[in-house]
Amino acid sequence: MEDTHTPPFNLERFGIGTHAYWSLNPTGKLLVLVHGFKGAAGTTWLGLLQNLILQPQAAGCDIISFGYDSVRQTGGESAMELQIFLDKLFVKTSQVINQSFDDYGSKMRRPENWKYSQIVIAAHSLGACVSRRALLNQIQSGRNKWEVEIRLAWFAPAHRGAKIGALLCAVTNLIPSGLGKFIDVGAKYFSPALKDLEPGSEFLTELLDDTKKLCDEHLSLNAPITFWVLRDKVVTNGTFAKDVVPFEFVDGSDHVSICKLDDYDEQRIGGLLKIMSFT
Repeated sequence: MEDTHTPPFNLERFGIGTHAYWSLNPTGKLLVLVHGFKGAAGTTWLGLLQNLILQPQAAGCDIISFGYDSVRQTGGESAMELQIFLDKLFVKTSQVINQSFDDYGSKMRRPENWKYSQIVIAAHSLGACVSRRALLNQIQSGRNKWEVEIRLAWFAPAHRGAKIGALLCAVTNLIPSGLGKFIDVGAKYFSPALKDLEPGSEFLTELLDDTKKLCDEHLSLNAPITFWVLRDKVVTNGTFAKDVVPFEFVDGSDHVSICKLDDYDEQRIGGLLKIMSFT
């Protein structure tokens, strides 16, 4: 099979482990993947990213996996970090891309005026809240209107809050199932993002209020697809603002594995490709 993308290129100056697969024949489309609590740019999307790159429909799309300190930062701080990265990427696109190539080859460099026209942000759990907050911040700031069409795709989003004990058990092998509830108070002290994920937190309340105020004028805030775990033990499933319903329930997955694939999956890969087509 002919290669359609480069090997992963380091973009760590913009985030922890952030890396990009640049298309060899770019069409102006971009997919940005944003992990959740205690996730990582290199492991959260295992299998899903690799299967996606193999699809002919994704051949012209750049793919970036963004990483951030989801444990020690607040949700707001992580959103600011993502916002700064996206703003830099959309305003100085070719500069960001070309700097990552180093000595890889001059033929890979994009023209100075090269820009993205369409992007999809796909995010998991806390990452969905971080991504939405980043978009809201940019809109509310009035700075650098991003001249791109944006679509959102959520994987088990935590917009309506998370069960902190269950989340801790799900993302670490150090805490036996059922014991998370006994240590969640201490965990929230050391990890401010967990406090942000409590149902009814100031972070989530402002996220919903701001989205409701702006989603009619800024349609990019309304996600066209959401993948849910049926009876998710970690996050609360349910409608958020004007995200499109019904949701896509993924059989046989849990809160962590919903982002991972062993093989091609028509529901998740096909769903992503559909909204990446912007038809």
